[in-house]
Amino acid sequence: NQAFGARGGDVDTRLLVGRSIGEGAFVELSAGMRHRGDNASDEIRVDLTAGSDFLFGTPVMAQTYSVWAVDSDRPHVSYTGHRFQASLLLPTSGKSMVQISALTTVNQQRMSEEFAVTASIWRSF
Repeated sequence: NQAFGARGGDVDTRLLVGRSIGEGAFVELSAGMRHRGDNASDEIRVDLTAGSDFLFGTPVMAQTYSVWAVDSDRPHVSYTGHRFQASLLLPTSGKSMVQISALTTVNQQRMSEEFAVTASIWRSF
């Protein structure tokens, strides 16, 4: 990500492919290239998500997020990062769910270790 106060921005080009699997399950793959400005390394990004409601009808998701720096002119700024997130979606009403997630770094090179616990609200329309 750009440093705070940096002008300009990044441009992502992505391909998204998904497939339902039987009743109540799916997989999704997102792969792409992030073109970055201000002499920053471009990035290859791959995200994979799998979800199912096999846990007593409660939806669960597993997600991976991977990034590789692409800059052959500056190998000293090379970095990679791979994170994993597990989520549980709890129904709260007919049209709402609360997502509880935990994310952690699985592997990294020249990137920060991350750990986060998040909560979000999903609303069907």
